Amino acid sequence: MKKICNTCKVEKSLDDFNNNKRTKDGKTYNCKTCVKEYNAETRVNPSSRRNRWGSGIYALVHKATCSIHYVGQTDKLYNRKTDHFTGTKDNSVLFRNNLNPNDYEFAILNIIKNKEQRIKHEKLYIDILQPILNKNLTKS
Repeated sequence: MKKICNTCKVEKSLDDFNNNKRTKDGKTYNCKTCVKEYNAETRVNPSSRRNRWGSGIYALVHKATCSIHYVGQTDKLYNRKTDHFTGTKDNSVLFRNNLNPNDYEFAILNIIKNKEQRIKHEKLYIDILQPILNKNLTKS
């Protein structure tokens, strides 16, 4: 039997994947080679693991209505998603407003490293695009 690695997208034998009891097929999503390369990279550069999605602008989108509930910017997108959906931070907009995290999706709108540029673009999304998108969605 064969499986496609999520990282390199190459079809490989199941022997090329580590065991994982939590998955349907009992194997990890990434092949042993890709896992080894990822672990080697994060040993050399530990910050790449902590900031694996990079910096940018994101939105919390309601799954049923596709409306944008919140737009924010951060230098650590992956960590920010975790904060919003696990309630580990007091500033999680979902938990602060008693909203069900299962009803929302974390959408990356733009990858921007420069903080000043992120803030400018965030304001653009909030002031201009968010009202237009939400208004158009309610019409359809």
